[in-house]
Amino acid sequence: MTGVIIVLRVIHIVSGIFWVGAALFTTFFLFPVLSAAGPAAGQIMAGLQQRRFMTVMPLSALLTMGAGLGLYWIVSGGAVLTYSTSRVGATLAVSALLAVIGFLVGMFVMRPASMEAGRLGRELASGTEGARDESKLGRLEHLQARAARASLTMAILLLLAAVGMAAARYV
Repeated sequence: MTGVIIVLRVIHIVSGIFWVGAALFTTFFLFPVLSAAGPAAGQIMAGLQQRRFMTVMPLSALLTMGAGLGLYWIVSGGAVLTYSTSRVGATLAVSALLAVIGFLVGMFVMRPASMEAGRLGRELASGTEGARDESKLGRLEHLQARAARASLTMAILLLLAAVGMAAARYV
């Protein structure tokens, strides 16, 4: 059983580091650059999509959450409801809930807005006739702002989740 716990902890911690770190990078560095780039942001988003960033992020999140769920099950001895009434169990459960909400915000708000902004940005950057109308530029700015707000929400939730998990055994 110790081997399983070690493997699950490594998966949980390493994929969690990537997930939270990438969320913080995206929020505080990438989205401000994309916003300033205007239509050229489409090329940057295309590059990220080619590198499969939009696939790797949710996969790292799913690995983190799956390994965390496995660890919670093992540590609770299968008595999840009883364990969740303890201070440690409750802290871990609330932290996990924050991470799940962050994941949902990322998947259902940030990701679609980012992908649509990338598509629209590429279209605007193509320079074809009619591609640069003002309504499309306004739509691009709206999508970029929506993705940035969702990213900030997700980053805060993930950061709180990580802090809660790191501190859980000491509460």
